[in-house]
Amino acid sequence: MLLPNSCVTFVPTLKLSIPGHDMQQIRNGYRGARVLLHVNADFLLYVATLGAALLAAAYIGTL
Repeated sequence: MLLPNSCVTFVPTLKLSIPGHDMQQIRNGYRGARVLLHVNADFLLYVATLGAALLAAAYIGTL
């Protein structure tokens, strides 16, 4: 059974800040970004090379 929209209530949540926890989240996010870049480095190089080739071809096409 579905309730009408007027019955939906939002309960605010209390966010507790643990000292050092925010810095740890930033560090973990940075580490995750480094892993993604390391895993996808060959793909990024491939895309950059393809883009450079397209730019070179466009430049040569204008001559």
